[in-house]
Amino acid sequence: MSNELHLPTTLQPYLQHMTPEPIFDGYSGAKVWRWTGQNPTLYLKVDTDLRREKDCLMWLKDEIAVPQVVAWHKTPTAHYLLMTEITGIDATSFEHDPATCVRLMAQGLREFHAIPMANCPLDRRLDVVIDAARANVEQGLVNANDFDSQRLGRTAVDLYAELLATRPASEDLVVVHGDYCLPNIFFAGGRVSGFIDVGRAGVGDRYIDLALAVRSILYNLGDDPQWIDLFFAEYGISTSEIDWAKVEYFKLLDEFF
Repeated sequence: MSNELHLPTTLQPYLQHMTPEPIFDGYSGAKVWRWTGQNPTLYLKVDTDLRREKDCLMWLKDEIAVPQVVAWHKTPTAHYLLMTEITGIDATSFEHDPATCVRLMAQGLREFHAIPMANCPLDRRLDVVIDAARANVEQGLVNANDFDSQRLGRTAVDLYAELLATRPASEDLVVVHGDYCLPNIFFAGGRVSGFIDVGRAGVGDRYIDLALAVRSILYNLGDDPQWIDLFFAEYGISTSEIDWAKVEYFKLLDEFF
C-alpha cells in the first residue's frame, strides 16, 4: 500500500484545519496518520480491510478505554478508520523503568480479561483462529522472514502442521486483546489509560495475551526472567501455575498473522 494519502471527501469535514503526520504502525501493513491542529488529535488508519477492527472498537467502547470511532469509509481497495487519541504514552516509553512497566501491563491485562464475555460477539476461539491461520497459509500471506528466531528457515506449511499437532486440549476463555504488546498499551498518571490495535480482540484463551506479553517483555525490556516472573505474579498466576506449553503454542500461532 502506498504511503501517499488520498483523503476521501467524506472524511474531510472532520480534518479541516488539521495537519497529517505519518507514523509507524509496527508490522501490520496498515498506514497510520496522526492529525493535529485546532481540533483534538485524531488518528487515521488505512488498510485493505479494517472491518474487524472497527467492529472490535465499536463493541469495546462501552467496556474499556479504546479509541472511539469518529468516521468510517471504504472503497473497493481500501478502508479508512478515523479514531480519537488515547491519553498518555505507550508502554515502550517506560523501558527505563521495567518494574513499573510490567506491573502496569499486568494490571491492564487483568482489567481487559475482566470484561464480561457473555454478550461478546467477537470470536477468537481456536477453531476460528486456526482456520484464519490456514487461510493465510493458503493465500501466501504468512511472512516466513518475520518468524521468531527459533523458527527462521522453516516454512508456513511446516509450522501449520505443528500448530495442528500441538493444539491445547482446552481453552481458558476470557475477552482477549489479541495483540497485547508494549506499543499497544498506554499509561497516564500511574495507571493504564487505554489500549490500541484491538482488531484481534474477542473471546479466546487468556494465553493468547499472556504469550504475546511475555514475548514483548523479553523483546522490549531485555532477556531477564525477573520481569516475566513479576508480570505473572502481578497478573495473578504463580510460577508453578504457568502453562508454558500454552505460552509457546500461542507464540507459534501468532506467526500466521
